[in-house]
Amino acid sequence: MKSKIGILVTGLVVISLVFIVFPMKTIRAAGDFPCEAGGPYSGIAHNANYNYYLPVYFQGTYGPIPGPSQLIQLTWTFGDGTYAYEANPVHQYYTPGNYNVNFSVDAEPYHAWDTASATIYSNNWIISTKINALRNWVFQFGTLHFYVQTGSAAGHFDNTPPFQTVIELWQNGQKVTELDRHNWDPLAPGANTGWYDYAFTANNPPGQYEMREKVVFPNGLDYQLCDPSSFSFQILEWK
Repeated sequence: MKSKIGILVTGLVVISLVFIVFPMKTIRAAGDFPCEAGGPYSGIAHNANYNYYLPVYFQGTYGPIPGPSQLIQLTWTFGDGTYAYEANPVHQYYTPGNYNVNFSVDAEPYHAWDTASATIYSNNWIISTKINALRNWVFQFGTLHFYVQTGSAAGHFDNTPPFQTVIELWQNGQKVTELDRHNWDPLAPGANTGWYDYAFTANNPPGQYEMREKVVFPNGLDYQLCDPSSFSFQILEWK
């Protein structure tokens, strides 16, 4: 009889512990509901001389928050001493640099946060491009080598961000196709990439064409491009 009572008591204790432990697991500790600050972000600082800047568009997501509906407080700190109180703020930096960004969500008694980085560049770069070839014609299905160089103006201008050189084929004022993208590290003032050899295979119909080069910075960063380069050449029919 005692053994049966002991088994019954033990069973009730186990069942009670299950019911006690289970609801405890449903109550989440601070910081353990999803919260995402996005990023990394890039932008251009305001410069009084050029009076130009590129805002940074932050995107924050969170939830679901456990428990009943809560009064939710959103807070962004941008690393430059300023704040915002919405999910997707637009912020302007005035000084180039690397910033630690924090996005926090308060819904008492719950709290969550996430961090991101913002790299803010100057807009002082002046980039020039050069494109050349050893001749300005090529037989159809032949190969013509184009030599491409990108340089930064000497002087007080800041380093560029990482960027790409893009080579495009044009005809009659219309872009035919993009031919090549090449990644480059940041370029110091007065420096250049050196000559980059691009081998073009003339699979297009005979005619007059133009090779163009442009510079692309990541995440929509704008820039000032001086002397954009192009090179006219002809594809001759192979007879």
